[in-house]
Amino acid sequence: MRRRAGLFLFCGLVLPLVVVANASAQTLELFPKSGPPGTEVTVNGSGFSQSSATINSPQIRLNFRDAPVLRTASVTTQNTFEPGTTFNIPAGTAAGEHLVIATQFSVRGRATNGAGRAKFRVTAGAAGAAAAPGGGTSQTVVVLGTLMVGVVLLAGGMLAVRRLRTPNRPLGS
Repeated sequence: MRRRAGLFLFCGLVLPLVVVANASAQTLELFPKSGPPGTEVTVNGSGFSQSSATINSPQIRLNFRDAPVLRTASVTTQNTFEPGTTFNIPAGTAAGEHLVIATQFSVRGRATNGAGRAKFRVTAGAAGAAAAPGGGTSQTVVVLGTLMVGVVLLAGGMLAVRRLRTPNRPLGS
């Protein structure tokens, strides 16, 4: 029983810390979120480092880290993409859902701090769907949900510890 209580307490304390530590990860937001090949997409990125002697500017690609670069983004002092950063969905891209990836690489060619990702739905036809900016699962919702799970695990651990400390009493006393 003590091991179970310890596990609850450990998970309740560590899980939220891990999620909050990853909350500063790179994120992307696309506008529009769908359209035919050739659509110009505005991309907002956050959590990226400014270019320096050790880190190159973020590269925007479609579906894979080793796919052709669609755009190299400039990063502001607030670690976001310069306003108005755009790229075009390549001609001939198949209809369906695709992953837009923005990755920074060190001068040695290693990816740094993961990658920002967002989904884009390629449609058939000439007219792109004008989606409102935002939408999707925000990082705040994920962090808050994980913190809630952490609180529940922490409470469960505390109840288990309390149960260990409470002497067994006969029923009806």
